[in-house]
Amino acid sequence: MSEAPRSEDRNLDVLRAIAVLFVFVGHLFDFWFGGAAVLGDWLHGMTRMGVILFFVHTSLVLMRSLERLAPGNPHFMREFYIRRIFRIYPLAICSIVVALVFRIPWRYGMTAWVAVPSAKQVISNLLLIQNLTHQESIISPLWSLPLEVQMYVVLPFLFILFSSRVRWISYMVAAWGLSLVAALSMAFLTGHMNLLTYIPCFLSGVVAYRCRFAQRRWSFVFWPCLIVVSSLLASACFQMDREVLNLVWEWPVALLLGLTWHTFHEVGSAAVTKTAHWIAKYSFGIYLWHHIIMFIVFNRLPIGSGVVRALIVAAGTAAASMVSFHLIEDPLISAGKRVAAFSKRVRTRSDSRRPGSPMRIPVQV
Repeated sequence: MSEAPRSEDRNLDVLRAIAVLFVFVGHLFDFWFGGAAVLGDWLHGMTRMGVILFFVHTSLVLMRSLERLAPGNPHFMREFYIRRIFRIYPLAICSIVVALVFRIPWRYGMTAWVAVPSAKQVISNLLLIQNLTHQESIISPLWSLPLEVQMYVVLPFLFILFSSRVRWISYMVAAWGLSLVAALSMAFLTGHMNLLTYIPCFLSGVVAYRCRFAQRRWSFVFWPCLIVVSSLLASACFQMDREVLNLVWEWPVALLLGLTWHTFHEVGSAAVTKTAHWIAKYSFGIYLWHHIIMFIVFNRLPIGSGVVRALIVAAGTAAASMVSFHLIEDPLISAGKRVAAFSKRVRTRSDSRRPGSPMRIPVQV
């Protein structure tokens, strides 16, 4: 039985639910209307906004996770990496296999593979390094996962850097500023969007983590206003010739969310918090399965009504997400915790046999 979310996690559940619903709804209408010009631009901006919210949410949640792992644990980095591998890879690999078996094209508007995926493309996707090997994702939602995985590598070091209250604001300003310069350079000099171009978004989650001592709280109404305005800006940016100009609105929106996150009142509505908790719980499955379900429903089922198709997509995505969570995600998350705990015990025994004390990370929050 699902547990009710703790009060401190309610807003995080809402943020994650909004993020995945933005991606889901944006892609649903892309399939439904075939990427109609104006509507397609607006919806594309909505899906991008959802991904940016995911990036901020991920960094914030994982910084909190590191805060729980680090005290008195010299091997917290190893434990963190093991847990993330078991959290991300199993379901991602499963979705790739399903997409290959059912010959699902990588994006909406395509009715079949343009070409059979190469061995290099498949292996790159399975390892979630397709952005490094310059291979297309097997299905479109996979494009963001390599960025998250690669950000996992540096998050523990950012946690160490910003774990102390001493001069953390100066370090944060310097880090965000340098990341912005690097991102702008990469975006406008190469025309490519890769990990560097999204570091300011991930760092904004770190900003949210460190600003949690803010005393003033604003009305929760500010959130919807922020999201609506951001989506409108995204729509305007998509009318421009260069897609990298989207970053003009993504970076400041992510930073604004990071700076103001802990000023919002917690959601008080039981209906909202329970719904958001359910969506957040199955959000990874929703994110990965919705593209596959949408393609099958809109391209391979003999159904004429768009409304009926949309309802089938919603039900099918929910069912696939719930089944995959209980059969794959949850068991593998538990397995990752056990493997991490075992590794920690082995390493601790090994350290106890050596002279000297192992390094410990002091956490001052």
